[in-house]
Amino acid sequence: MKALAEQINELDGIEIYGRVVGVREIRVPAGRFAALEVRSVLTQPGHPFGSGVRTMWFAPGVGLVKLVFHHRDGSVSTVQLIKR
Repeated sequence: MKALAEQINELDGIEIYGRVVGVREIRVPAGRFAALEVRSVLTQPGHPFGSGVRTMWFAPGVGLVKLVFHHRDGSVSTVQLIKR
């Protein structure tokens, strides 16, 4: 993922470092899924809303089922799959 972070950094000044945490069971309004959890840290200098820790869950055959972004300014954004 370092190459991706470097490429994005060259384009927008954004640094991204991520890792696969593992498979977790996640519950969202659309149901329960065994999903791959991916966590990344984003740094966008001068933009605390665009910086922070993003956690995403991907289910096989479905794609993204949930995303939670803890922004550096203290706010939290959440996106969930509500219907299959």
